[in-house]
Amino acid sequence: MLPSIPAGGKTLVYSTVDGHDIKLDYYLPSKQEGCLPAVIYYHGGGMTAGSRRITGFSAGAYSARAACVYATPKPAVLLTGYGSAGDWLLDHWTTGRPPTSIAKLVDLNEVPNLLADKTAWLGAKLNKLDYAERAAAIPEDLKPAFLQLFVTENYPPSVFVHGTADEVVPDQESKHHYEQLKKLGVKTELLLVENGPHGLVDFSSGIPPRPAKGSVEAYGRALEFVTEVFNAV
Repeated sequence: MLPSIPAGGKTLVYSTVDGHDIKLDYYLPSKQEGCLPAVIYYHGGGMTAGSRRITGFSAGAYSARAACVYATPKPAVLLTGYGSAGDWLLDHWTTGRPPTSIAKLVDLNEVPNLLADKTAWLGAKLNKLDYAERAAAIPEDLKPAFLQLFVTENYPPSVFVHGTADEVVPDQESKHHYEQLKKLGVKTELLLVENGPHGLVDFSSGIPPRPAKGSVEAYGRALEFVTEVFNAV
């Protein structure tokens, strides 16, 4: 049985694609007064597990970063933890490699064949080039998917939390995005968790796993960053 939505939550269908309903779970505070901010959390794992309430590959950070580039209006502030799409031109993404140690936690047979069929040829093409040449080699119709190419001074303030031992999404993703924004004069902060793995949890601590050392403090500072941005509005 799939986990049910917690008390106080509701679900709405905000789009339908090829007969498939795309759903959003939302929660309203018990006391609704005045103008309230909306906090949007991208995750779910539906790409492998079939439900937004079961852990799996989510690519949630990609959705959040895409909103910062393409949405109108843009989000007021971005907080991303160990998220992808900060730099998709790294060797990490253009080079084939064996499954990471965290892969044993999911069924890789459930990963859509579409991902392998449509992306392997581009990675092989880019991998033959030096890093500095890769952006120019991306076909024009695919460039909008490489969000790092469209980061401007209009990007919202952003805080990044990332583990230095992340083998799924390298911390270079957050470092690259942080450096981009800093050069553009956008308020930003990078919080690296030393030896933190992907997920920033200690998988050896049992089920459910405990937070990785230093991750709670990093998230605490990240939430302070978000508060600072809202208070400045």
